[in-house]
Amino acid sequence: MAVRKITSKNAKNNVRTEGLVSIFNDEAENVRGLLAIVKKRAPTEVFSKIIPSKSSEKVGVVTDSRDGKKYKIVIIGKQTWMAENLNYSTSDSKCYGDKPANCDNYGRLYNWSTAICPSGWHLPSKEEWDVLTAVVGGSSTEGKLLKATSRWNSFNGKSGNGTDAYGFAALPGGDGNSSGKFSNIGDFGRWWTSEHDGANAYVRGMVYDSEDAFWNNGSKSYLFSVRCLQGSLSTQTNSKKTTTLLEIRPAYLEGIGKDEQWNLILNEQVFYSLENTLPYGKYKGKLSHNCYEDINFNIDVNRDEQQVFDVAKQVKLKKGGLVLNTEKSSEPVYVNGKQVGKTPFSGSVPLCAEIEIGKGREKVDVELKHNGKVTHTLKSSDDSRGYETSNGNYFFTDSRDGKKYKIVIIGRQAWMAENLNYNANGSKCYGNDPTYCGKYGRLYNWSTAKVVCPKGWHLPSKLEWEVLSDYKGGFSALPGGAYIMYLSWGYEVSGFKYDGSHGYWWSASEYNVDNAYYEHFGDSEYGNDYDDYNSISHFILALFC
Repeated sequence: MAVRKITSKNAKNNVRTEGLVSIFNDEAENVRGLLAIVKKRAPTEVFSKIIPSKSSEKVGVVTDSRDGKKYKIVIIGKQTWMAENLNYSTSDSKCYGDKPANCDNYGRLYNWSTAICPSGWHLPSKEEWDVLTAVVGGSSTEGKLLKATSRWNSFNGKSGNGTDAYGFAALPGGDGNSSGKFSNIGDFGRWWTSEHDGANAYVRGMVYDSEDAFWNNGSKSYLFSVRCLQGSLSTQTNSKKTTTLLEIRPAYLEGIGKDEQWNLILNEQVFYSLENTLPYGKYKGKLSHNCYEDINFNIDVNRDEQQVFDVAKQVKLKKGGLVLNTEKSSEPVYVNGKQVGKTPFSGSVPLCAEIEIGKGREKVDVELKHNGKVTHTLKSSDDSRGYETSNGNYFFTDSRDGKKYKIVIIGRQAWMAENLNYNANGSKCYGNDPTYCGKYGRLYNWSTAKVVCPKGWHLPSKLEWEVLSDYKGGFSALPGGAYIMYLSWGYEVSGFKYDGSHGYWWSASEYNVDNAYYEHFGDSEYGNDYDDYNSISHFILALFC
């Protein structure tokens, strides 16, 4: 499968570049295949349960002596920011759409040369924005915590508003250009910084359908919003450096849990990245992971150069006791590919390890308990599961709609040998044509795919898909194509693609907060591919249960 990366999101600098994804643009019709880790649109509830450690204080208003306008201000950490977009009229500034009401609601839009703050305030540098990012817990949730609680557009029925946890009230003022064209009001907020290089300057951005904040490097002729920071830029620039980059370098034993990121807490504040620009100071840290023991550490951030905390010497697997029995004794037991004994088996096993049994390496689906013991007995596979049989074939009827599916039994696994075709919210027929649902089954977004399988069935994990990697025959994989939605500078583009030539099926395994694995069969290529491309694309794919 030929995968073309048009641009990427740079994980280290968190830069989102222009022309994010163009697989469906007319000029990119030669692109074959899809990206193999895709944006799964994690529910906002994941983050709403985490209460950030606030460090802000609303302190009143400041008056711009140039025109008498008043602005709310807020202290976040050691910085004092305007809590509103600048709205001072200059010759080259504009109201969005040339409508004065938009200046009242969102502030004015400025090109870089006219982005001038009042006396005693300045256009913030990129480093000063990074300090703000660090104080609120990192870029991955900066948008959620700083966006205003109104005026952001919704996406797929979900609010694009933030929690405004620090009183910053970031607004989606949109953007424009010198020729008088405007776009993205309600979708994007972008703010100029003082850092520039030739014809371009850095811009901090937030978007309605994401909880993060990102960097752009835009032409100085574009029109963006302005937020002012109290103090003198020259004083700030020439003063001694007070922040540095702290990198937490993760480690994984035998590759266990590598698909999941370590969770980081510093001074009781949640961070969603393992690389953060932090103010100098002493930090009490905690790293946690589903597969590993918690790691507590102390670190003193006080050097100009990047600091690294390597967890390799401290990482320890969480383990649980397992007693494994089978009807037939002396079957080999494998843990992460290595034989550890035969049945009946008793021993300590890593919680996140892949457990297999028998010559066919059939996956054992058992939930271990940390520092506990679980007894599990495997039964032989036969028609005792209660499936319908006909001419030696197995069938299952979905009680929700009466649809019947052919079943294929592989070792101790039973798979539907047809794509699911249950009509649920978050699903589509290819081309919105019901005949394709009858032919290929339905396409589902990831959040729906996780819960849509019938009772007693589930969305397979990446490891469960890999059990099938050497299996040939009986599976009846169909090239049902996919549906993609993606944003390019705030414009949503969507479409169906690849029916008849490619098949894509969700897995239940997450790559990170934004992406999930899927299985792909197309042309002569197949496999559980993956890539580290973190796009803002939204995929709707088929699924087997």
